[in-house]
Amino acid sequence: MLAHAVRSRVIPPERRKLVTRTNGGVLPTLLVDGYVAGVWRPAGKGIEVAAFHPLPGHGAGTRGRPGLPVPRD
Repeated sequence: MLAHAVRSRVIPPERRKLVTRTNGGVLPTLLVDGYVAGVWRPAGKGIEVAAFHPLPGHGAGTRGRPGLPVPRD
């Protein structure tokens, strides 16, 4: 994502602020159909996902709510 010539193709400018930090660091991103749909972080034995909008197949309850555990295999 950092090296993409036109970043707005994969993440809208208003969402970029949610994944990039002032020091230039970028949070791990969740991609859906090639577009940034949220961020994730390690949590216990799995990951925690914070989606920017409802994810396909996961209902409206995932919208922007951290704490959705996704087990790792």
